[in-house]
Amino acid sequence: MRFKSKNQKEENEFYPTPLEAIELSRPLLNKNINWWEPCAGDGRILDHFDNVTYGSDIKPRRNDIIELDFLKANKPENIQGVITNPPFTLGYDLVKKCMLEWKISALLLMRVEYMAAKKRHDMTLYMSHMHIVSDLIKFTTETGRIVNGNGTGRCAWMLFDPNKTTDEIILKYVKYKKNP
Repeated sequence: MRFKSKNQKEENEFYPTPLEAIELSRPLLNKNINWWEPCAGDGRILDHFDNVTYGSDIKPRRNDIIELDFLKANKPENIQGVITNPPFTLGYDLVKKCMLEWKISALLLMRVEYMAAKKRHDMTLYMSHMHIVSDLIKFTTETGRIVNGNGTGRCAWMLFDPNKTTDEIILKYVKYKKNP
């Protein structure tokens, strides 16, 4: 399917996160708190972990996912963290809201270069861990098209902690194996 404009493409395509990529976040996910998936789409992260208890999206792909704009929302009660694979251009804004407004953890799958930009350095001060994914993550669209969602750059699961007290970031290179 060809789209005439970028807006039409963005409205009609969405990129479900492969389960193998979601699983790479497990070591960073605190099992003792309740997490919210604010860019839930079809709920893959929501379904993958027992303590991801709330799912929302601007354009939900399932009836049990709440229609909600995270950037305009209030934090649901009993939520102590956010986990998501956001649209890459919104990652900084999501982290900023979690760190400065709500003071809760954020675990996001994002391009390394995006958060490394000088204008986003203020939020990298809250980053405690970065698990860099070994290979390009291939996302399959609803139309069946396979897209390197991270282009030629590397994605990483990045954990942000509002209570971080050091300048150090624990980096780990994690092996990504896409099942056939």
